[in-house]
Amino acid sequence: MARLKPQAKIVLIMFVAGGVVFGLRSAMQHGWIPTPGIMQSVIATRVELPPQTEAQVANVQALPYPSTVTANVSATRMPFDIWEWNAMFALLYANGGRETTKGSLMEKYGVNLALHREDSNSQMKADLLACAKQLHDGDKTCSSGAAALVVMGDGGGQWLADLNPQLRRLGPEYQAVIIGAVGRSNGEDALLGPAEWKSSPQSMKGKTVVGVIRDGDWNIALNYMGSNGLKNNPDLKTYDPDAVNWISAPDEDYIKAVTEAYIPNRCEDRKVVKNGRPTGETTRVCPDGVVTWTPGDEQAVHGRPGTTKIVSSHEYASQMPAVVIGIKKFFNDNREQVHGLLTASFQAADQLKAFDAARRKAGDISAKVYNDQNGLYWYSYYMGVRDSKTNQPLGGSAVFNLEDNVNYFGLDGKHNNNMRASYETFGRIATQNYPQLFKDNPIPPYKDAVDTSFIFGAQALMNSSGVQGATAETVD
Repeated sequence: MARLKPQAKIVLIMFVAGGVVFGLRSAMQHGWIPTPGIMQSVIATRVELPPQTEAQVANVQALPYPSTVTANVSATRMPFDIWEWNAMFALLYANGGRETTKGSLMEKYGVNLALHREDSNSQMKADLLACAKQLHDGDKTCSSGAAALVVMGDGGGQWLADLNPQLRRLGPEYQAVIIGAVGRSNGEDALLGPAEWKSSPQSMKGKTVVGVIRDGDWNIALNYMGSNGLKNNPDLKTYDPDAVNWISAPDEDYIKAVTEAYIPNRCEDRKVVKNGRPTGETTRVCPDGVVTWTPGDEQAVHGRPGTTKIVSSHEYASQMPAVVIGIKKFFNDNREQVHGLLTASFQAADQLKAFDAARRKAGDISAKVYNDQNGLYWYSYYMGVRDSKTNQPLGGSAVFNLEDNVNYFGLDGKHNNNMRASYETFGRIATQNYPQLFKDNPIPPYKDAVDTSFIFGAQALMNSSGVQGATAETVD
């Protein structure tokens, strides 16, 4: 047999290699073999959350309202990034404004707190990292950035898994921790979409939701899906007709999820997959629903007719606390002031639980801090409203006082540790859906994520100040 010349061998090898590549590509496109980089849809986990207890107060003495004049507090400035979120009603009332005001509870307890509204999760993370770098370089506080954030506790593990690997490069003392809660969402955080999703949850199959992925409102949707046996497609580049699909909110911003994606019905082209394998087809994917909170819920139902609140943090009462998360070293270096911060917020919560006039004042303060709407708007949506245009229930939040924190974190030996239950439950769900993301940087164990010593410090300060206590009752 004649031997092939070298040039012919090269041509033959190239021909065979090309055929193999073409064959593999065709096989992957048609789903005959697994495709690298494509994530499989996951049957959503069924969640059983513990009941929530709500502290009730009695015989609370009304305190003077905070003024609008900025106080001159000599303590270290504590810059916080916060969302527009009524679950922080007590924190804002305690501070009196963006900066601590005269006559406020923060001033009373020697706290110099600066509140900055930031709607983007991505920017909040960048601000915390920037502050940590400045502290590492020798400053006692931050001229820019944020030493702490207020976020959803059920997504706390996901925040820490993202932040702490970067913060650890500065030293272990710069890692972020959760130190307490200032309130909880009680209805405003919600999954919204076609009314059919509520009456027939299986109709969500093959639909697409826009929101901030792996955060608290995403958790609400996953919770609902788990209760109804639905699959979740975690891959943001594919479309699975047998699962619920997702579009990531622009800039991880819960307002932009509504205004830039849901209302304008912003669509994108995606590969169609079944069982984690492409079918070879592409389809146009558009947002059928959204996860967001006030004012996003109000904007969604008014901006896109037919939008219905499907399920919310009211049904999942113990899921979503508003937790303070920040740089461990900053908290430890300013421990007495942090005790004062929590004490002021807890005492403000007592005032808001007891007096409607205080709640209305908190609405006025919220409007100024957020630079949005007016006091009546924030008061009404804190309480929860029945929207006059759509008859939809919107808004709804609650404040946390000291007793709420003792109960929620299970510190008295009588109550379940709801914080741990929520943190670990939704941490597992995030990991189940994104195993590769959390492979190298897993969600931290609860014991490393939460430092309740600051709650005990606030408790000691309140006891020494003779502040009214509270008793707990179960929320229906």
